Amino acid sequence: KLIDKFKIGLSSNSKDLMVYLEKKFIDRNSLIELGIFKVNENGNSFDLFKNRLMFPIIDRLNRVIAFGGRILEGEGPKYINSWENSFFKKREILYNLNNLQGLNESNNTIYLVEGYTDVIALSKLGKYAVAPLGTSISIEQISLLWKYVEEPTIFLDGDKAGKMASKRLLDLTLPYLNIGKSLNFILLSDKRDPEDILNGNNGKQLLEEILKNKVSFLDTMMFFETKNELNSPERLLGYKKRLFNKLRLIENEDVRTLYITFLKKKLEEVFNHSINKEQNKYKRGYDTYFVKLAKEKSQIRFVLRRERSIVGAMINNFKLLQDYDEQFAKIPLSNSELSKLRDYIIEIISTQTINSSKELKELLIEKGYSQLIKKHLPTSDCINYNLIEKYAMETTNIRDAGKALMDLINIQEKWYNELNKNLSNNFL
Repeated sequence: KLIDKFKIGLSSNSKDLMVYLEKKFIDRNSLIELGIFKVNENGNSFDLFKNRLMFPIIDRLNRVIAFGGRILEGEGPKYINSWENSFFKKREILYNLNNLQGLNESNNTIYLVEGYTDVIALSKLGKYAVAPLGTSISIEQISLLWKYVEEPTIFLDGDKAGKMASKRLLDLTLPYLNIGKSLNFILLSDKRDPEDILNGNNGKQLLEEILKNKVSFLDTMMFFETKNELNSPERLLGYKKRLFNKLRLIENEDVRTLYITFLKKKLEEVFNHSINKEQNKYKRGYDTYFVKLAKEKSQIRFVLRRERSIVGAMINNFKLLQDYDEQFAKIPLSNSELSKLRDYIIEIISTQTINSSKELKELLIEKGYSQLIKKHLPTSDCINYNLIEKYAMETTNIRDAGKALMDLINIQEKWYNELNKNLSNNFL
């Protein structure tokens, strides 16, 4: 019954699929235009989703408008989706949106998870769940959920990329908080996802317990803004300043005022706890954190060089950006300026039709990113890039370029996981 509900399929043989579709009077050019088939360097067409578990993406009118494919074996991205076109915009649709009929606000919520199989895992428990389509979660997608429930629950993967996506979503939705418009969050304490949990030991019981541990918008924001241990007046005041600065972004005056009142009360508890805790720590010595911080600082220049290389390559190699946009959207970037630039690039390719890196560069210049780009990347005019890395050039074979990019991304994720290894352990 569950398979029937989600209409899961399998793509296994390109030739048979082409013959079948042609019998249905769907010609080869239409399949290529829709991104179901691609053309290789030799001019031969092949099924983009070959050897993948297939998930139809269906809109609220029960029309199939795209496909998502999860890899079964071999190398390649875990998920790939259909290309965007005039009727399929990733930022404006959610997987499983069509199955939300019957949702009752009085006793139900919607869980926003990362993957299609996570949606199915929660459906096995009788829960309503949806998933974005690979790129960063958009305010349009959150607005869709607010039409069904007042407080959707964000339940992303427990890895660092999932937590950073939750943090970005906090910042994205802050201005839009209103009566009947808020979010709850579930942050896992390890790298698992809902599907992993359900398939593990006592999976059903454990997942049910985790779903009870949702955290309010304000408490989640306070968690993410705890950048350092709050063990000095300067850090406590910095923590307070960051939180109040964020709350000022809330556009609704009544909601903003009440959030500020709640925050003041919570900060009293935090400050009292920190002061009492520090009285005991001074007796034992407390310099472990500072030793760690010094080691981390010695890596900064190498990390910044790597992050600049990744962002610069995606700007300069449009084919690379097209093929690896989902990985680019999720990679954690420690430099806030590069992270902001990356998020805007993802927004451009998700909402606008562009055909080359030159068009992308011109849009970045038009939106005022010239100084930021010149600060971080080797260019004087933001059009011509003096990149040393071979993989960043558009003349490089896309397979070689993709392999080099993924090697850098894997190194970046490994470094970021190590840097933040205590993040998960301190939650839940």
